[in-house]
Order: sequence, then C-alpha cells, then structure tokens
Amino acid sequence: MTSFGHIDTIISTDRFNKIVFDFSAERSIYLVGGFIRDAFLGRRGLDRDYVLKRPSGELLEKIARTAGGRLVRIGTKGLWRIVLKGGGTLDFSPLKGNIEDDLRERDFTMNAIAWNPDSGMIDICSGREDIEGRTVRMIAEENIRVDPVRILRAYRLSHELAFVIDRTTRCALEMSHALAGNATPERITLEVFRLLSAPNPYPALKMMLEDGVMTTLISCHSGLLQKNLHVISRIEGTLDILPLQYLGRMREQFSQGLTGAGMLRLEAILSESTSNRFVLGRKVRKRIEGYKAASYLVAAAGELSNGVLFDLFLAAGDSSLDFLIIRGLTAYIPCLERWAKIMKDGTVTAAEIMEAMGITEGELLGRMIAMVKREEFTGGVLSKAGALALAKEIASLT
Repeated sequence: MTSFGHIDTIISTDRFNKIVFDFSAERSIYLVGGFIRDAFLGRRGLDRDYVLKRPSGELLEKIARTAGGRLVRIGTKGLWRIVLKGGGTLDFSPLKGNIEDDLRERDFTMNAIAWNPDSGMIDICSGREDIEGRTVRMIAEENIRVDPVRILRAYRLSHELAFVIDRTTRCALEMSHALAGNATPERITLEVFRLLSAPNPYPALKMMLEDGVMTTLISCHSGLLQKNLHVISRIEGTLDILPLQYLGRMREQFSQGLTGAGMLRLEAILSESTSNRFVLGRKVRKRIEGYKAASYLVAAAGELSNGVLFDLFLAAGDSSLDFLIIRGLTAYIPCLERWAKIMKDGTVTAAEIMEAMGITEGELLGRMIAMVKREEFTGGVLSKAGALALAKEIASLT
C-alpha cells in the first residue's frame, strides 16, 4: 500500500491539482474522494472532486481556461463541473461547515479522505485502513438513506475495485433496498450501466438480486431475473471466443456509457420485464425492442428454419448478433453474415426491379424486395432472372 508521503507527492504534483490549488490559495479547498482512494491503490484516476467555501463561477472559469476544459453548472445546489478535453472531470461542491463534517456525511470510508496543501491528508473515518483491507464500509446508515443511489454504488465499487462489502454495510443495503428506487432515474442509470459494462458483473448483480435491489429497479419476478442473470453468467465465456470483428464491437462504447457487452447484458436482464427505473435513450430502446421482437418470433415459430431465421434477423435488426449470443446460438452467426450480405447486395437491386416492372418506389416495391430477398436467403431464388420472375409473380397477385 502506498505511503501517505508518496500520496502527498502524487497529489501535489498532479497537473490539475496544481492548477486548482494555485488559483484557490486563499480559500479553504480540499481534494476528496475517489482520486485519493485510487492513488492508494496505485490506480490513476481521471476524475477529481473538490470541496470549497462558496465556489464562484468566476474563479472556476479561470481554472477551466487554464486546465483546458469547459465549465458547466450542475443542478441548483452549487455544484460545478469542468469537463477536460483529454477526458476526465474536475467537480466542485460547496463546503458546508468544516471538512471533518463533510467527510462524515460521505458514502463510504474509502471515499472519506481529504487532502489540502497545508493540512495534508485528513482521514477521520479510517478510510486508509479499509482501503488496505479492500473493504466497502458505510460511514453511517443515515448517509445511505439521505442519498439512496449510494446503495447501487456500493455494489458497483465492490465489483470494480475487487473489494468485499462489510457485513454490517451489506445488511444495511438489504434493509434499505426499497429506497434505491427513490434515486433519480438518471443517477440509477449511470450506476447500473457502469456496472453492466464492467468485465463479468454477474457476482455484483447476483448480490443486488439477493438483497432485493434488482426487483426494486426492474418490474420482473425475482425468479425470472435470476434466470436472466444465469444467462449473463453463461455468456461471459462466449464473449471471449467471438470472432475478432465482433469481440471488438463488444468492447467499444455503444451508448449512454454502455459498451457493446454492457448493452447485451441489459437486453438479457430486461428481456421479460414490463418496466424499469432506467432512462433509456433511442439507440438503447431500439436494441431492446429488437431483441424482444426476435424472442416473440422464435417462441411462436418453435424452430429455426431458414425462413424463420430471415424473419428473425429482419425483426431484430441491429440486435440480431446480441440475440444469437444471449440465446447460445452463435453457430448461426454465418447465417447472419449471409443475411446481411443479401440485404445489402443480393441478386437484384431495387432499381432493376423498378425498371423491369415499370413501377416507382412505394409499398409494393418494398414487399417485392423483402419477398425476393427472403427467397434468396432460403434458396428459392438463385439468379437475377429468378428474382425478377418472382417479382413479376408477386405483382400479378396484387
């Protein structure tokens, strides 16, 4: 574990900390929270949190210009954020009372350490001891009730840092699980999506289900959620052996902080839910809707013939690969690749059908194209001539 003296050096020589403390030399300002925790763990934190008396927009604008970032105000409680160009943030919160009072109102002991150039390290909650013991320990149960998103953060931090949740803290999380739904949907979404995008989040999700937190956030029977979590556990091995072009997609950012793998896990969790406490953007909703459409289609069909596969991929769209992975159907990935090629090119183009049939764009053309491509996928059409003949037959029946 890194010594206090070495941590002092890491903090004081950090470029952004130097900027902040140089501009705020005459104010009581403290670095707090995760940056200090990560320094003890030998991790390089990108985000820095500060508390100071009466943060002013004028002062923070000067800091933002020097740091090369953009200043934004968050809410109405005096919170400010500087978004750095190279990634990371500098957050500023008003200091109410003294720093000791501030630390006692924080979430977990490991995040309740402060630093100031004059006072050095301030650790009144034994945060360093719990960092050394790799323990998530709440400061007070009341702190959890005051800000219930901390319930979700406990599981997320436990997983991200490979820490164990203290028994008393775990009991408090279980007793307070219903309060998790009282946090704002935006903050719930941020915590859960970050967990879903972490490598192998199954153990943390399982704890959340056992403690009643999952059913607070997602309207679904606990038995179904447990089944879906087992699916997530099973597919972790599948993700590791995907072809490289798909493995890269799983690791890349998709939307709302979700990686491709995180999105896939969310689809699995919400596959049988009726409502949830998340804020779902358009791209995320489209993926979930595509997955559910494919699920309904397969359930109704009962078997995966070529015709059903075509309809499945058409209904699922961008969710097709996720559906195959979640359902353990990765052997059909070559079929998905063939379907995508036919949909993009195929034996005949829309322009060729329009010219041959003497029609313009419209509903009839759309039906023709879909039916022709379906027959090509199932083997009923093998050439351009065959495709045009089928189009003529479709036209004669309408």
